[in-house]
Amino acid sequence: MVSGPLSTLAMVNMSQSVLAQKFAGDMVVALLTLRDIYGNNGTTSYGFQGWNTSAMVMLISDQGIVVNMAISSGVGVVNATAIVTSVGSYVVSAFLGSSQNNLQGSGKFMFEVIPNTNSSAGTMFYIPN
Repeated sequence: MVSGPLSTLAMVNMSQSVLAQKFAGDMVVALLTLRDIYGNNGTTSYGFQGWNTSAMVMLISDQGIVVNMAISSGVGVVNATAIVTSVGSYVVSAFLGSSQNNLQGSGKFMFEVIPNTNSSAGTMFYIPN
């Protein structure tokens, strides 16, 4: 079974020390490194004697918006993606089965989504609060 404290969350093009800015309509990508208590690669979902759980990654905004990121199935290093469409400040949280089993790095990555007023596709993504 995967261990939250031994697994890690990292964000593509984001730092824990600098507040990143994303435009509404941008894709956010998280990298999960899943490990069991012995350091072996873990899987995104698993079960044992009728007990099943899976890895989850959520974006939670200061406006109360919750976005569940889509996780690729796999073993070891997998990614989670979401397109952000609402402005505000977000924190990224990753956990296994419950919020009590957080991955390392959970809650430490924050970013701000700002309106996209210059979309190359000619479409503006902005959902007012």
